[in-house]
Order: sequence, then structure tokens, then C-alpha cells
Amino acid sequence: EAQLPAEPASGGARVQVRMPDGQRVQRRFVEDSTLQTLVNFVCVQLAAKSGQYHSASRRWQLTSQYPPLKLSFSSDGTAGDSSQVLRTMKDAGLVPSAQIFVAAV
Repeated sequence: EAQLPAEPASGGARVQVRMPDGQRVQRRFVEDSTLQTLVNFVCVQLAAKSGQYHSASRRWQLTSQYPPLKLSFSSDGTAGDSSQVLRTMKDAGLVPSAQIFVAAV
């Protein structure tokens, strides 16, 4: 959680994340935050409910149909494609809002 910047009160990217069990969590990110910040947020959510979420490979994937996004990462937050996590929320099309799905790989 220490790697997560403060959540802006308004503006930026409002991202709703659907967890593997269907639960939805929502957070705002500054629009120039990188996708690594989103991965870190999801890792915190996965760790908080580690008994509910299981991936035999300890690998996860964030997906969105629009904007198109597919980003694989491990439980420790390491992305499969390190260049992709350097993109900003704005560059990835997540501003002003987006729905992201988390699935085990």
C-alpha cells in the first residue's frame, strides 16, 4: 500500500476493477499515474483476500474491452511486459473512467 499515491478527490481516472469473485472495487488515480500504480492497487486487493483468490501460477491478467487492454503480472506486481506498465492512465485511455477485469492466468 505504501507504493500507492494518494487518491485524488476528483478528476483523473476513475477505475472500477472486477475481482475474480465478481466483487467490484473502485479507485481514482491521477491521470499521469502509470499502469504500474494500477497493478500495485490490484495486488493490494488480491493480497487482502488471499484466501479467496487463487492462481496456481501466481500470475494474473488485467483486461478491458474498451479501451483495449491486456496486462499480465505476477502476485508481487512484476509485469510481464515492463514497457506497458510505464504507460500513463491517460495514454492507456483510462481517463475519465474504465472497467477492468482481473483473472488468473
